[in-house]
Amino acid sequence: MATGIGLLAGGCASDSGTSSEDQPSASVQTQPTGGADDTASQSSSASSTDDDSATSAAGGALSAGACNGTYAGPTVSGDLTIGQGEVCVLDGGSIDGNIKVQTGGSLTATQVNVGGDIQGEGHASVSVTGATVDGNIQLEDGQLASVTGTTIDGDLQAESNSGVQDFTGNTINGNLQCESNDQAPTGSGNQVQGNKEGQCAGL
Repeated sequence: MATGIGLLAGGCASDSGTSSEDQPSASVQTQPTGGADDTASQSSSASSTDDDSATSAAGGALSAGACNGTYAGPTVSGDLTIGQGEVCVLDGGSIDGNIKVQTGGSLTATQVNVGGDIQGEGHASVSVTGATVDGNIQLEDGQLASVTGTTIDGDLQAESNSGVQDFTGNTINGNLQCESNDQAPTGSGNQVQGNKEGQCAGL
């Protein structure tokens, strides 16, 4: 494995000037209240806001760019990026690009089709289960990782990670390469068309 994966890498204060005692008594009530119509309108608006929030949580609003939240079955044209402290949960769907997990970010991807690579660099955690990845899965300088039951058209590479890593039951058309991890990755049942190398030679 090549050394280093090289991921991308006016204020509210206003003087009235006139006291309430100077105002004509008729000006105390100048507009009628909205009554039932306004109440219904406000209720409808609140309901619409709630519906929009539910749609976002379900995955309808995800597009290329930052991913921070839980999304069911999204279809994305482009790359996703998970930044510091962000948690991206993908349940199904298709990402026609790369997924990049940056320092302190976390990814959980289940049964997702990825058209490019999954790249973790300095990640807090990466969990990929039952996915199809047309490119590589590359994990470098991160913490926890789990890749299980996933088909990878390229390589699965793990380098210089500090946490527990488990690679089990994957079909890898390239190589399975692991080196310089604080703990040797564990796992079994990986079908590898290329080579099993380094700390993953026995997986």
